[in-house]
Order: sequence, then C-alpha cells, then structure tokens
Amino acid sequence: IVTKFLNGFNNPEQIQESIALLAADYKFKNPMVELNSKTEFIELAKQIGAVITGIKIINIAENGNWIAAYYDFKSSVENLESNTATEWFRIENGIIKESNLIYDTSEWRKFYANPNSIKKSCHKAIFAQITLPIFAIIGFIKLKYQKCIKN
Repeated sequence: IVTKFLNGFNNPEQIQESIALLAADYKFKNPMVELNSKTEFIELAKQIGAVITGIKIINIAENGNWIAAYYDFKSSVENLESNTATEWFRIENGIIKESNLIYDTSEWRKFYANPNSIKKSCHKAIFAQITLPIFAIIGFIKLKYQKCIKN
C-alpha cells in the first residue's frame, strides 16, 4: 500500500491511484503543516506536485499496522534537488489513515517564504514535464500552470 502510494508521485497518471489509498479522514503531518482530511492533503499534493519530480524508496519496514518508509525525494527547486525523508504510515483496513513525514525543512522554509522562487520553480517544473507524452500531460500542465500563476 505504502509503496503504491509513494510511487504515484513518480507518474502524474498514477497519482489518483495513490490518493485513492487515503482515508477520507486521513491525517498528515510534517514539520511545516498538519492536515486533518484527504481533501486538505489533495490541495497540498497539487502544490508539491509542481516541484517534486520523483521519489526513490530506499527501505520500508513494517510493525503491526505501522509502516516506516525511508526515501529520497527529488525536486526541481535549485539547491533542493535531492532530499532524504522518513515517513510513518498507519494502515487500517487496507487504507492509509495517517502519516507523519520527517525531513530537513530549513532550506524549504526559505523557498516557501519567497513567492518569486515558488513561481520560478513552478514554471521550471512545468517545462520539464514536456518530455512526457504530450497527450498524457496537457491537462496536468494546465492544472500546474494555473496553480503557479495564482501564487
């Protein structure tokens, strides 16, 4: 379940399958935000999807209904291209009920504090997506661009 969820962030065509693995009352926490529903997470996923370019799972460990994932996530943000994280997931009845993501946010806080850097990275990420098959990404690019220009 966790592998499928994380791998969805590697391919825009599979992200809906990842989102479907979340409970409606999914709780998400990281050092910068705490969310209390799947709907709130979807909004965050749209924002981070503009800059996250891939996830490489390093290791997964399971203890009862808790699964720990250790992974690298790549981004299109200058000086933040490679990041290491651990995320703890609680699974219940085959769906993800909550997760707690832990990573170094010191440089990310600076990035999000500057609206111009967000726009620049959004545009950079959008154009990087052009290498994918054009028919698969037209809607994806449109969504990303609309989100970028709102910021």
